[in-house]
Amino acid sequence: MDNETKKVIILKTVDKRETDRKSVAMEKVALKACLEDLLQNQVNITELVTDGHLGIAAMMNYCIGAKHWAFSTE
Repeated sequence: MDNETKKVIILKTVDKRETDRKSVAMEKVALKACLEDLLQNQVNITELVTDGHLGIAAMMNYCIGAKHWAFSTE
């Protein structure tokens, strides 16, 4: 979702069968697909807010060198 316009800019759905039936991996697979599409379309990502999933943080550091994190506590 774009913070200024409040519009959803990308949405991906993932089936457990795409992650060897591991539901824990679904979030990472979906986010990676979204980020790849956004970056391929040259969308400038300045902030990403997710839950505290450690795999997401590791992927973000590796993929785009993100240094600032905002995690939801819900």
